Amino acid sequence: MSIQKFTELRVRQIAHQVSLKIDKVTRGFPADERFGLVSQVRRAAVSVAANIAEGFGRWSLRDRARFLEMAKSSAEEVRHYLILSVDLEYVKSDPALDGQIDHLCAMLYRAREAVLSSEGN
Repeated sequence: MSIQKFTELRVRQIAHQVSLKIDKVTRGFPADERFGLVSQVRRAAVSVAANIAEGFGRWSLRDRARFLEMAKSSAEEVRHYLILSVDLEYVKSDPALDGQIDHLCAMLYRAREAVLSSEGN
């Protein structure tokens, strides 16, 4: 059985869950960060799942791989913003969220590699 919709992709589902968690975490940030760090981290988190979805709709395997790479880059950007948020004392470190992001990045890496390796077949 092949996947028919991007919503069926487990990696997209995890990216979506991370995005929802980021939204909740950033609600407690200072009001003066609303258009700064809050906006940046939320956009980066939303971008992960959006790039997975966009890549799914591409015909070219190279395009699919490129969008998975962009999704991973956005996930790493989220990781940076979370580190910064902890250092600025806006939030406490959340090992569960850190682990989710680690897992997501690993899945994105493997998905990209799988797409690229199927290109030769």
